[in-house]
Amino acid sequence: FEFLPLDKRDRAMEIQQQYLATQEEVLSRSHGQFWPEDVQAMREATLRQHNELSQLLTPAQLEEYDLRLSQTATQLRANLSSFSPTEEEFRSIFKLQKAFDEKCDYFSRNAAGRDPIEAQEMEKAKRDLNDQIKQSVGLDRAPIYSRSQEPDFQQLANTTDRLGLSRDVASTAYDLRLGAIDAVQKLTR
Repeated sequence: FEFLPLDKRDRAMEIQQQYLATQEEVLSRSHGQFWPEDVQAMREATLRQHNELSQLLTPAQLEEYDLRLSQTATQLRANLSSFSPTEEEFRSIFKLQKAFDEKCDYFSRNAAGRDPIEAQEMEKAKRDLNDQIKQSVGLDRAPIYSRSQEPDFQQLANTTDRLGLSRDVASTAYDLRLGAIDAVQKLTR
């Protein structure tokens, strides 16, 4: 919370703690199975938290808070760990992801009863988001971003990170794997 002025830190932390307590309560009672009332409780808690923070903070301070501590930012940091975005790239991707998450909430209102058309709309929205992110990072970084979103590459990157090896090792291993798969496919045609 050091990015906030001293006079607002304590109250912002209180608001965050209230939200986390509600989240923990919902997670505890749901046992990992979110029913509509659980989803609604989380939505209401998130909205309440955001409203309280928007009353406390300036728009610029709220944006900084969201960039550091929002659920979107937290999930985005995890999803981008294999990409290692610059601060500018992260901010750009965050704006796109936040807009998507707000739209996605529309699709997830009745997730259990979602019809095939809504599922198709969700998939299209995901593809559009991915395309927008690639555009925002530029031609040079777009292939690196795409690779970083592949589960097999993420696993290799996490392994090389854990072993203290260069990320280049993960890239080389991934390229070798893709080459081997391609060679097997050519042989079996």
